[in-house]
Amino acid sequence: MCVMVYSNWPDDLITEILVRLPVKSLLRFKCVHKNWYSLITSSFFVRKHLHHKENPTHLLIPIYGEDVISQTGTTIYVLPDKILSGLIPEKPSHSQISVQLNQFIGRVDGLFFLLNISYQSHVNDSHRMALWNPATREFRPLQLNLPKFTQSYFRYYDSVFGFGFDPISQDYKVVCIWFLSDQDASIPYVWFAAVYSLDNDCWKKITCNFDADLLMHRSIMSSTCFNGFYYWCANITVTVSHNTYKQILLIRFFDMHNEVLGEFSWPNHIPAFDLCDLTIYKESLCLLVRHLDLDDDHNNNYSDPPIDIWVMKDERLWIKVLNVVPTRTELLNVVPTISECQPIGFWGHDKFIFSRHENIMLYDSKTHEFTHLLDKNEERCYSSVFNYRESLVFIEWENVCHRQGDVLDLIQDFF
Repeated sequence: MCVMVYSNWPDDLITEILVRLPVKSLLRFKCVHKNWYSLITSSFFVRKHLHHKENPTHLLIPIYGEDVISQTGTTIYVLPDKILSGLIPEKPSHSQISVQLNQFIGRVDGLFFLLNISYQSHVNDSHRMALWNPATREFRPLQLNLPKFTQSYFRYYDSVFGFGFDPISQDYKVVCIWFLSDQDASIPYVWFAAVYSLDNDCWKKITCNFDADLLMHRSIMSSTCFNGFYYWCANITVTVSHNTYKQILLIRFFDMHNEVLGEFSWPNHIPAFDLCDLTIYKESLCLLVRHLDLDDDHNNNYSDPPIDIWVMKDERLWIKVLNVVPTRTELLNVVPTISECQPIGFWGHDKFIFSRHENIMLYDSKTHEFTHLLDKNEERCYSSVFNYRESLVFIEWENVCHRQGDVLDLIQDFF
């Protein structure tokens, strides 16, 4: 019998071997030796594995219904790490959660923030939220303890959330902003904000000085986390003259380290369309700006793209990116009307993802080809897209499960 003596292996060699393995294998190998356990669970190894070239980037697409009454549930697809243009990819792996999630925020180092809101419930009891690591099959519910607002006082409320990573303290945080008012606006608006720290496992109230008459878009694509900040698109109604108002677009943000909220003006040289989405492109904050006259034959130059891409560089300098989005002519070759294509994100640096009523498509800017990725069974479904890498980030909870079936049941029971 041949016996390997792990203790005689150089530490650097062990690290270089283990860091190339998938999360599923590493979870098993934690039991091989106490030194291996210490290595695999160390923050150094977790970060090294997350960014290693052998850890492939997958396309993760959650699809959920818009109709709250139908409760169609949420299906999460993970596509292969290599997708060839023009070829339908092999059947993706998927997880089915028979609960409709209102938001699926991520990915932050392989972690996702799950949120379900019931607007028929009391303002204090309407939110259920949790963190989820699909790779380690860990699930951590979060309990938000809001002040006990009375139902008779506040009859209307709305909220926005953000989830991100503080690179200085190495902590994962969730920020919640509540907007409270009487339904007939006879009572002044009230803002309430709080931040949750995973390391400390607690919520802390923070100051929110945002203008009261504000809508911060809650759609998946109009907010994103980048470089220690979480960003939202927002607009505010400003009085121009008597009975005359106009909408001003802003970008709000939350500083994960200093735990402060702020804002900056919309870039003057970028048209302030209503259809604007925030995402990440080439490790930069990115704005997707859709043209409002998509199907107006009189105003369109069909050699132009229907969507402009702007990325933010240092000092909030925005630069337009060219030759990534298909032209109107290219889109019309595969869809009846351009307006039915909703941009939902990128795959790498040269592929663009569109969502339609019945399916999700990929456009390759190098080959100018479209590829069918997924079918959507219901027209009243919406989706988002994430460039996802498996992660060893630990979000231990007392009821954590390590079998995929169990953790999906746990998520369903919780929400």
